[in-house]
This record gives sequence, C-alpha cells and structure tokens, in this order.
Amino acid sequence: YERIKRIIPDHGAMHWEERRGAAFRFPIYMTREMESMDIGILDLSVRSYNCLKRANIMTIGDLCERIHCSTDLKQLRNCGLTSVAEIMDHLFDYQFKSLRTEKERATFLMAVLKMNGLCEEE
Repeated sequence: YERIKRIIPDHGAMHWEERRGAAFRFPIYMTREMESMDIGILDLSVRSYNCLKRANIMTIGDLCERIHCSTDLKQLRNCGLTSVAEIMDHLFDYQFKSLRTEKERATFLMAVLKMNGLCEEE
C-alpha cells in the first residue's frame, strides 16, 4: 500500500502493514473518460497487469464494475496478496489524483477512513 500510505498516514494502533491481504475499501466513482481508460494507465507490474487481462478486465471501467473491494481481486486466477495490494494501491492513487479540488479530496479521504473503520461516523 505504498501509494495509499503517502496519502493516508497510519491511524492509531492500525498500521498499513497489518492491512496486507485484508479487505481495503474505498468509494469508486467513474467519469466517462475513466470508464474507457486502459488499465495500463495504472502502471502495474507485468504480473498484476496480466492477471487483470486474463480476467478480461481491460479498462478502469471494467475494473471498477467487477471489483468492489480487495477481496474480489483475490478471486482472480494468479492474483496473490502482492498483486491485490498493488492493484488496489494504484487504483486508489489514480482515483485520488483525478479529483480536482482539495474539498473533493478531503471528502474522498473521509469516506475511505469511515469505510475502513479508521474514524468515527458523524
């Protein structure tokens, strides 16, 4: 979770190393441009990229439609914990960077923290 760790620091007693292989959730949003964007834009390792291609996941839209959390990735053939973490990390980073304003980014991060039990619900 290297890219995620740069955006979201460790919270309390739960460190990112402890999340390795655990379900990590974040809200998925999609623009028309993102929907048709090739998964190559995620800059994945060859192993992770091929894993998605074999599963007929060719675009960001395909990935977001079929994968709702890291647990879904584990179901793909030859998609081990390292590939799962890498794919989620890169997708999170891609979506975060596509947000245009600081307010959008702050709202997104708060949703991520809530979805993963890292902060209290309001």
